[in-house]
Amino acid sequence: MFRIAAAAAALVLCASGAAQAQTASPLVNHFVRMCGAANGDATKALAEADRAEWIAIPASAFADTEMPFTNLNVRMGSADDSLIMLMVGDLEEVVDGMTMHMKACGVVAVPVEDGVDLSRGVQSELQSWLGMKPHPMVRRDDMIGYAFTLDENGSRRSLEGRSEAAMTQAAMTGRLNMIMVGVEEGSTLLFYAVPSL
Repeated sequence: MFRIAAAAAALVLCASGAAQAQTASPLVNHFVRMCGAANGDATKALAEADRAEWIAIPASAFADTEMPFTNLNVRMGSADDSLIMLMVGDLEEVVDGMTMHMKACGVVAVPVEDGVDLSRGVQSELQSWLGMKPHPMVRRDDMIGYAFTLDENGSRRSLEGRSEAAMTQAAMTGRLNMIMVGVEEGSTLLFYAVPSL
């Protein structure tokens, strides 16, 4: 799913942006800086990547993959001699017969030979940063997720323990926020999604 051209990978290894140290995980730090701090806002995430001089990769580079995005924008940078992609765009998924639209912002650590394994500690550091436990209803394959709303001050309020009806209501009103983390085809993914029905 997240295959990249070797030429693009070589270019990106030469460019890196300074990371703000919020956790012990470089990948979580990039996610927090680009997606988390902006509550998944694609424009802010892309602006942060551009400030860090990450390289823009055309969406056409992913035309032959099974990428589920529309309006896809990709930036590539590096950390500890490993590649990281920022991906923002729109997703659609059918859940219980209803089409769910999602604005998504994510970072993906792409394994590189002799690079540092950026997957270490990602789940525990993300959970510590969020200050909440994963939500049992927000799972997909090997990915776990967190569900929350934002209060009037922008603080996260966990939906852990809330009913499916409460989750649906939050989605219908555009208040549901989800963060997913996991590994797919060897790449570590962290995604912030704001769904609506």
